[in-house]
Amino acid sequence: MNVRDFALLTLICVAWGLNLPLTKWVVESVPPLFYAALRFGGIALVLSPWLRPVPRPFGIVFAIALLLGAVHFAFLFLGLANAPASSAAIVGQLGLPVTTVLSIWILGEKVRWRRMLGIALSFIGVMIIAFDPSALGVSVGLVYILISVLCGSMGSILMKKMAPIRALTLQAWVALLSAPPLLG
Repeated sequence: MNVRDFALLTLICVAWGLNLPLTKWVVESVPPLFYAALRFGGIALVLSPWLRPVPRPFGIVFAIALLLGAVHFAFLFLGLANAPASSAAIVGQLGLPVTTVLSIWILGEKVRWRRMLGIALSFIGVMIIAFDPSALGVSVGLVYILISVLCGSMGSILMKKMAPIRALTLQAWVALLSAPPLLG
């Protein structure tokens, strides 16, 4: 790998790693739902050239937009406002195992025992991290993050049921349809 490619990969990793801590910092001083609405509004504005053609069937796109956009980010940002960013990042990693479990349950996908063992271990690990012995419970912020993960996973499952669509077109519609309910 040449130096330029390595530097680009490093920059991407740093940007990705700063995402949650910076968002946590913002939602401590800006209402989380307002921030999510502004974020989606900005994305919709930038991606507006990709809103054509209107995807069909539009109902699935609308449901995906609400699940992967408005509801997912509403709970994610509310969670970040009420939980440490490090714990939120760990709970957020449940997205892949939750999506896999839902794919097995809803789509009838098959997985082998090793993947199931990995899924079980990931859930156990997050439960150990999320449990607060002093309060004999789980942080409300982490519950919000878990709801966010579940909504994002459901949106991902719905994406498998829709007709092929360009990624930027889907992102544009998710942003456009997510901003108004978050702003409301």
